[in-house]
Amino acid sequence: MTAQLAASPSNLELVASERESDSRYRALVFDCELLHGKLTCRGLELGGLRCDLTYRPAEAIAKLETRSYDLILLDMRYSRADQVKVAAAAFAHRGQAKIMAVVNPRAGEVVKTLLSYGVDEIVDDCDDASALGVKALSLLEMNGWKWQTQAGPPTIAKDSPETRIEKIERLLLPKTPDVLRRIGDPFEPVSMPSSLREAIGRCAERARITRS
Repeated sequence: MTAQLAASPSNLELVASERESDSRYRALVFDCELLHGKLTCRGLELGGLRCDLTYRPAEAIAKLETRSYDLILLDMRYSRADQVKVAAAAFAHRGQAKIMAVVNPRAGEVVKTLLSYGVDEIVDDCDDASALGVKALSLLEMNGWKWQTQAGPPTIAKDSPETRIEKIERLLLPKTPDVLRRIGDPFEPVSMPSSLREAIGRCAERARITRS
């Protein structure tokens, strides 16, 4: 990951600084190599995270014991004793935090151990900065996406018959004069028997009384 991350650090810093003010999540990055850790933080900041970086195991453990984080990213590429201690502290003090681990692609046993302890994401060391930021943000917002999917679309209340009638009247009444000019008024006495006209009038009156 170092080679790809170091390809354009100035561009990463520019974009990350623009997004830092919009950061909603806080991440702790523990990386044994300071430069590598800085570039890793730039990738996370591209994804909208605010980073605390440390390369000292004791400092990382102290932060884990005293602060709350949304994401903890662990450098487990070499599986040294100090890295294992930080990882143990991370799992012990994680709270609701998600844990990502950067590993050597050939470290099969390390991956198995991390998975058994409940790591949320294993990251290959060759991943680039932007991919790392996307993975981190996806991991943090996955629960929200699942909730939205399970909730489904909002329930839309069905209109009552009265409401539907009112909508029909509102849409049709403005057009009535134009229609009558074209086809003539069907309720004119000449074109309708008086008994039918009176029956329609009584029905209309009852409808108005019912709705009022």
